Amino acid sequence: ITADQETAWDAYAKQVKAQAAAMETFHTQPPVTAQSAAERLEQRAEFAKLRAEQAKALSAAVKDLYAVLTPEQKTIADRYFSGMQMAQRGYGRWR
Repeated sequence: ITADQETAWDAYAKQVKAQAAAMETFHTQPPVTAQSAAERLEQRAEFAKLRAEQAKALSAAVKDLYAVLTPEQKTIADRYFSGMQMAQRGYGRWR
């Protein structure tokens, strides 16, 4: 990542970190065993809504980052982002 690309990179990294923190918070909450089927379904719907919002925000950050990459970096980014497994791979810089 060059100095000219830092702003887009930082925005992308910030988005990934925020999403990881949100997921960590979600997964560390104790399960509510007294929920009814309707309450569990509502909770799943809220989680799906959160994930959709996060996907949209991450998509915008990736689009902005992609716009400032060199052709060589775009080739690497295309491989890196395929399958949307970014969170599992960390966020190492492309050189």
